[in-house]
Amino acid sequence: MGGRSLCDGDGHIETVIVYGLVTNPETVTAELEPLPAGDSFLLSNRYAVISDTAPALRLSSAGWIDLIPAALLAIDSRELLFELCKEKIVMRIQPFSTRVRLFVERYLEFMRSQLVTHASELESDDIFTPEDWIYSAWLPLPHAQIQLPAEFGAGGDANFAEVDVAFWTGGHLIGVQVEQTGSLIKSKRERLASLVDQHPRIKLISVPREKLSETEANFPDDLFDDTFLNFWRGLSLPQGPNPSPILENFYPASKA
Repeated sequence: MGGRSLCDGDGHIETVIVYGLVTNPETVTAELEPLPAGDSFLLSNRYAVISDTAPALRLSSAGWIDLIPAALLAIDSRELLFELCKEKIVMRIQPFSTRVRLFVERYLEFMRSQLVTHASELESDDIFTPEDWIYSAWLPLPHAQIQLPAEFGAGGDANFAEVDVAFWTGGHLIGVQVEQTGSLIKSKRERLASLVDQHPRIKLISVPREKLSETEANFPDDLFDDTFLNFWRGLSLPQGPNPSPILENFYPASKA
């Protein structure tokens, strides 16, 4: 796809995010083509390409997880389905990135607890229950490497700003930095500063070590706004992971 600008003269944004266990993001972006006409995003288990009109990326978004009908038939409880989705995300986190894993796991559990707290405002009937809304939560993209314009560096990894976890809410690209031991090296800080300078929709959130205890099941919800925490608002019905295109046509996901 090359190193096009994040924001062209007409205000159009096309953001390329390579995520998960990818050591060389350039090998992934080299295979990508621009978004097809009429499409606002592409999503796979290694990358996301999003335009400024793209809907939010949620657990229910198609492309990041491949659940074939036979596999779904073997899942006989909501708990098993949720655990499978969580496992698919966590397995894309580097083995020694303990605090990134803690953040993602605590995020998913906190969002599920939100459904209990706000059950009275969630649409439910004989088919849907409040628990089914968990798949409307924002999709976490761990080890997100966000492509910068080619003129920033000499190619390769120099053209990617890194954040520990990224979310696209439809309104904003949220980058989360989970405070590790030590500090970012100068080149990584510069690339992150370039991303903040050039991307009009970016929000960076730094999670201090004391906000994410290894012994307590806490989530730093005070660092996030109500739109992020109340992820179901603006949607009419919940969807399961990897929804059918037919269902997507009937129940399109709204932008946050």
